[in-house]
Amino acid sequence: MYKIFFSLIVILFCGSGFLYSQVDQNKTSIIQSGSDRLPEYISEQWTTNNGLPINHVNQIYQTPDGFIWLATFTGLVRFDGITFKEFNSGNTPSLPSNRITAIQPGDGNTFWINSEQGHLVLYENGEFISFVDSLSLNMMPGTTNNRIFTEFDGEQTWIGTGKGLFFFHERETKPFMPDIFKNKAITAIHKGSDELIRIHDLDGYLWTINTNREIVDSIKTVGISGASHIIDDQQGSIWITRNQIAKIDQDGYRTITPPTQFKTEWDQIHPYFLSMKENQDGEIMVMSLNGLMKIENNELVSVDFIDYQSYGTFPEFLGTSFTTCRDTSIWAIVENRVYKNGEFVFSAGANGKTIYCDREDNLWISTMRDGLFRYRKSILRNITF
Repeated sequence: MYKIFFSLIVILFCGSGFLYSQVDQNKTSIIQSGSDRLPEYISEQWTTNNGLPINHVNQIYQTPDGFIWLATFTGLVRFDGITFKEFNSGNTPSLPSNRITAIQPGDGNTFWINSEQGHLVLYENGEFISFVDSLSLNMMPGTTNNRIFTEFDGEQTWIGTGKGLFFFHERETKPFMPDIFKNKAITAIHKGSDELIRIHDLDGYLWTINTNREIVDSIKTVGISGASHIIDDQQGSIWITRNQIAKIDQDGYRTITPPTQFKTEWDQIHPYFLSMKENQDGEIMVMSLNGLMKIENNELVSVDFIDYQSYGTFPEFLGTSFTTCRDTSIWAIVENRVYKNGEFVFSAGANGKTIYCDREDNLWISTMRDGLFRYRKSILRNITF
């Protein structure tokens, strides 16, 4: 029986699309899920002890060609399932900074990266192209204006900065309607299922742009200036958030404010709500500085309440506290607790900061000091001896 069990373990580790020779065997385990209806998960961990360049990982992203990319403070890291390759300003002169804070999707295998100093860099066909100069930016390290947002609409990439709105098309970056947006701080961009681009600015306006690059609507979002996140739901409603949550639909504009006990320690400076995601059942899940919440009957209900965090990270504003798998299930990470569609599933090996579901439905979790985790469904649950 031992030989059969060992053979199954070997098959599991070698037959799922990646090799695991670089994984420390002491860092591999089987995790019991929190529900009898869900399978156990095989946990794997990478740290500096087994190949990961740094134990602090800001964000995880996968390109269609299968590579896993990591934003870290020592550079951009590519993982092929066996080895990690780090791109930094030492071995890649066109990369202007090692302190990579976020990765944003582009067209196909291209993507955009953000640095702590405010650089915006395009990775395309193995080449790094910096766009700070062409965006006429004058950044101060550590300021919120360093958060440059991008959104690919299928034809061009929209770029929101602290100095205005731009679009990138055919390798050219151009300001968009500078008579309106010059020096206007853009804090969120979203492409909706209706193909419209919506942006929010620090003055508290929500702008809607159609596929012809025409402004078709703008409204003042009372109570919200500089939204941290925008989504649209299955019913066509628009949701924006920062210090409170607003819903915009055919009935107009209304806000949803959490119970006062959720915001007792909030400094009223940093966004209290970080991001939102709609699950399969049409529920809006919300990540905040006090953990995971959901909206029920136009009221906020706590799912996993945690002690107040002083601020969110840039990837969290991009929505990386949530991830969507191929079956459209929504996963979330709160400290070390992993949720699927708002239901607890299992505890990770360390407190996570972001979560990512790859093309094989493996869950990846980044941490601030404990490296990188991957969780794969185990088939052992359905095997008896």
